[in-house]
Amino acid sequence: MLTGIWREKNIRVEFVYSPLFEMLAAMHVLCAPSHHIYRTGWYERVSERLPGELTGEICRLGEETQKWLILCDFAEWEGMEVLSVPAALRELEAVPLDRWNLVFREYGKGIGSTKKRELLRVMDSFYTHCFAGEFRFLEPFLKRIMEKECGLCAQRGLLAEVDGLHERIEVSGGKIILHKNRDYMFLLEDLDCIRIWGSTFLAPHLVMGEGKRRLSLILPIFAEKYGGEVPVDLLKCMNALGDATRLKILRALRREPASTQKIAADLQITQAAVSKQLKLLLEAGLVKKTRSKRFVLYEIDPEAVDFIQYRLCEFLG
Repeated sequence: MLTGIWREKNIRVEFVYSPLFEMLAAMHVLCAPSHHIYRTGWYERVSERLPGELTGEICRLGEETQKWLILCDFAEWEGMEVLSVPAALRELEAVPLDRWNLVFREYGKGIGSTKKRELLRVMDSFYTHCFAGEFRFLEPFLKRIMEKECGLCAQRGLLAEVDGLHERIEVSGGKIILHKNRDYMFLLEDLDCIRIWGSTFLAPHLVMGEGKRRLSLILPIFAEKYGGEVPVDLLKCMNALGDATRLKILRALRREPASTQKIAADLQITQAAVSKQLKLLLEAGLVKKTRSKRFVLYEIDPEAVDFIQYRLCEFLG
């Protein structure tokens, strides 16, 4: 929903929220609750009344959709943000599979018609069981905050508005720089529109979207207080890195996937010791495993490793 517009330096700044986007962000939190420390209360409350099989389906499909963040791109399609969730799901059902895969291919993935139907079914089920009731209370809050934010932008200006969205957004010299797993830079002179999306679920992520002469950024809206706890997944990651043998295993797997037998031979340690350390690396999400004939092969998860610094910065603020 478009709640306000501000124009400055030939750039149109739009303040929006989307029922579909917010629902997908909520499903993302269900897939990784320990990382979303600002939504702990919501997760505990919802998980108690959500059918266990539905939660399982959301998490399973989350593994194929980057925890539902890929589908958030659909919310940016023209006109999608003004639709209710049921209307948006009907619209997505009518969209040809080829157009769905244009989005998925940007993330190195693809889906078939059966998977498309499954994703729509689970989204509809989550809306019916949970989100419809949640959003009735959430929408007035979102609308009020975004209207207020548009007014603040008019007072302090575009550059201050963008710079204040997140600790890792830097605005200087006519450039917007987003410090994520790497630096993303956008020249103001190349932009016609900056769209600012309000979300109560995506903090502490720094999320962006881009199109032709357009940049989308998230305004994190804090609906709960945070008590300062360290996210469990971050703690597991840091603990997994705090051991010389595990670091050597990661370095070995950076070169190529390997079995426990090969890792043990290369590092001259027992297979039992390798298995013990691999278990901790798997739990931390730093490696993944696949079966190849008679062997289980372990490989590093490059995305998880690339985001170690980013995840630490998210917590440090």
